[in-house]
Amino acid sequence: MTAWAFGKAGVDHPELFRALSNSALQRIEEFSPQGLSNLVWAFATVAWSAPEPLCYAVAKVAFSRISEFNEHDLAMTAWAFAKTGVSHPKLFHGLAAASFLKMGNFSEQDLANIAWAFAKAGVSHPELFRALSTTALQRIGEFSSQGLSNLAWAFATTAWSVPQPVFHAVAKEALPRICEFNQLGLTMTAWAFAKVGVSHPELFKALSITALQRIDEFSSQGLSNLAWASVQADLIPTRESDQLLEAIAVRARQQNWSVLKPEFGPPSPSAVEARCAELVQQWIHGSTRNRYFMGFELDIVFEADDGTLINLEIDEPYHGAPKQSAIDGRRDSFLNRCGVHVVRFPAFDESGPLREDCEEPAFRALLRNRRLLSGK
Repeated sequence: MTAWAFGKAGVDHPELFRALSNSALQRIEEFSPQGLSNLVWAFATVAWSAPEPLCYAVAKVAFSRISEFNEHDLAMTAWAFAKTGVSHPKLFHGLAAASFLKMGNFSEQDLANIAWAFAKAGVSHPELFRALSTTALQRIGEFSSQGLSNLAWAFATTAWSVPQPVFHAVAKEALPRICEFNQLGLTMTAWAFAKVGVSHPELFKALSITALQRIDEFSSQGLSNLAWASVQADLIPTRESDQLLEAIAVRARQQNWSVLKPEFGPPSPSAVEARCAELVQQWIHGSTRNRYFMGFELDIVFEADDGTLINLEIDEPYHGAPKQSAIDGRRDSFLNRCGVHVVRFPAFDESGPLREDCEEPAFRALLRNRRLLSGK
């Protein structure tokens, strides 16, 4: 109870939690199911990182006694392990199996938490999400604003096919309560709907208006996710969405957030992109590839002579499709507002991808025409 009380109060006391961890490890077999879930929840809640030996000990005992856990203990244990980042697929599959038998007794918060936990932990379990989908639809009106955003985010994050009825039910429930959503809930909901490609103009309009009114509350990551969602959503741009993207760009510049992130993305599997990147690195000193800027990955990036950030995008045939072309246009417009100049190289023509022997001359001509290779 001591660990739970400190966790509930949000009091982070490393020395105390270290002592509690050592003591709990010695007596882990004595804990009840509720005690086990409370223990790992407490360690997951405080800022001090949960010790892996304790988490693995809890997982071992919890798995062996999983049938004794009630629905709240199941959800809380799953949430805690996902929050700590300690991977234990065997425990999660045990939690899923036990949850099937008690799904009808889950509170809306427990439903949202266990969905969030499996998505956060990266544990794929289609049968569980199918059951969660059915149960959540029946009780969608009971969900809090946080529960709605967690539910949408969880279904968007898992590899399981998108349950369209759940998203439309979330949208219907969220619309009249949009002012109840905090900045994280707004961001998660927008991201989730854009990620799965569920178009809902009324919801995005409401999200845009509310986010615009509270733009100063958002973190750099929150603004990046909002921008990505506004660009990615398969919707005709509106006055509200345009105003939101402009406000995000202004806020990002004010806070000096509109800069390249230090980390690199994974290399693209695209052979043509790799060839073009190699050419640019030969021609332009300091050019790099697969960098992140305000939530968007840039194929190739470098600074022009005047300090302007240049993003070269290597477009393959699918970029010619109307939907992708519209997304590209919204993306490039937003990046331009943030001070990034985007240049696109269409590595294809009417007959398909360019032949390799045509790529370099066409690419060089494009860069010279844009005065990016002047004097080189």
